[in-house]
Amino acid sequence: MCEELRGAIHAGHLLPGQELTLREIAEHRRVRYGSLVTLLGGLERDGLLVRRGGVAVVATLDADELTSMFALRRSVESHLVARACARISDAELDRLDALVPTDIPRNQDATFGHAMRELNLGLFRPAASTVEVRVIQHIHQATRRYHSLGIRVLREADASGLGGLSPSGLLAHLDRCHELIERFRARNAMAVRETMLSIIAKSEVLARQSFAADFEIDWEATARVVASADIGA
Repeated sequence: MCEELRGAIHAGHLLPGQELTLREIAEHRRVRYGSLVTLLGGLERDGLLVRRGGVAVVATLDADELTSMFALRRSVESHLVARACARISDAELDRLDALVPTDIPRNQDATFGHAMRELNLGLFRPAASTVEVRVIQHIHQATRRYHSLGIRVLREADASGLGGLSPSGLLAHLDRCHELIERFRARNAMAVRETMLSIIAKSEVLARQSFAADFEIDWEATARVVASADIGA
């Protein structure tokens, strides 16, 4: 249940400031109220929910938090890819190159986003400790909802004829991923580091679009989350 709620928040199905009635969730999920409060403690500790009496509120977006997360990404990831450049095998680079989508799928978080996260982790692993991998995974997980909302903002701007999320922009990101892998193949650590920093910078620009979000709450999606139905329906 908690993972479903976490996924709904990360995917932008539950919006910042949205309220969830704990007793209603407990009744639909058939769990004790006290047990539910305990279960949701993990989401509170991760900064995704804030509990106010009998209501859980989806945490608001935090610009300072986002700045810190991307500063950490630049520090950790640029260092790790430069170190991994000499260690990763050509066979692994072939595998990771095949993960990069050839087009922009409709469900970007389930396919495009997943592929990008797996690509990043795959490039780091040859040089990363278990602790470093966990730190990177946590940062990427924490920025998911910023990216999901940022994509929605740009998609709406595009639909309104205001520019925004163009297929060419996302395809350019795929080209940068292929470029990064080719620089790994050339064993050019400096170029690998520079390309990774460029990718992180573009990622931060997208994440910051989330602060322009002004969406109506999707009460049907909320009901599906509360009732334990498929939130992707």
